[in-house]
Amino acid sequence: MANSFFGNLLTKTRTVRDCMPLKKNEFVYDGKALVAIEKSSKNIEARVKSAVDSMGGFKKVIKKGDSVLIKPNYVFPYPPPCITAIDFLLAVMKLCYKSGAEKVVVGESSAWWVDTETTMQKFGIPEIAIFIFNS
Repeated sequence: MANSFFGNLLTKTRTVRDCMPLKKNEFVYDGKALVAIEKSSKNIEARVKSAVDSMGGFKKVIKKGDSVLIKPNYVFPYPPPCITAIDFLLAVMKLCYKSGAEKVVVGESSAWWVDTETTMQKFGIPEIAIFIFNS
């Protein structure tokens, strides 16, 4: 079971495909996935935007009115670097909305012996999703 947070709604789905269809990876060159590394003193949102812009930008994959699924790494109830840093997730969510997304969903399925909802709540993911949605 995967958990998805949207606004103040927690939904359980059987698979990520229950949320929305997967799209082709647009960040590929010569058959290989692109990777960007951003080193600077800019804030996290500016660094994420700069890295994604260097590969074509969020507008390459997000169109006005799109629904976006973000699958972070919250498989264990341990802090970063074991999981995705909260400020990074927050920055990506904001940038998705700024790029035209109508709905941004955070979806996760933790390791089989870990309760996903508990893990996500431990790090405030529902509250972050609500904050972004209402901003």
